[in-house]
Amino acid sequence: MGLRPSRPAPRKAEVPEEDQPRLVQEAFKDCFRANNGSLMLPISGAYYDEKSHNETDTREPEPYCQPIWDGLACWPKTTSGDTAILPCPTYVNEFLLAA
Repeated sequence: MGLRPSRPAPRKAEVPEEDQPRLVQEAFKDCFRANNGSLMLPISGAYYDEKSHNETDTREPEPYCQPIWDGLACWPKTTSGDTAILPCPTYVNEFLLAA
């Protein structure tokens, strides 16, 4: 019986703890700009439209899932029935980068 080769330890994001809030805020701002100031906010369940500066219900009708900020990642507008896949954020300490 031969020995199995060992797997390398998974890479983890290494971000100083004090930098995480700023990096997450920057990622949110990038997400907001990338979606022209309109995002679904999962905490309130409302759609925020920067142009009118308020929460609205002016989402596009199906067949699209609206872009959403989940608190850590920016999920793009996705055709209904498709699955969006994102890499783990590199700005959150200890996140497995190859998960």
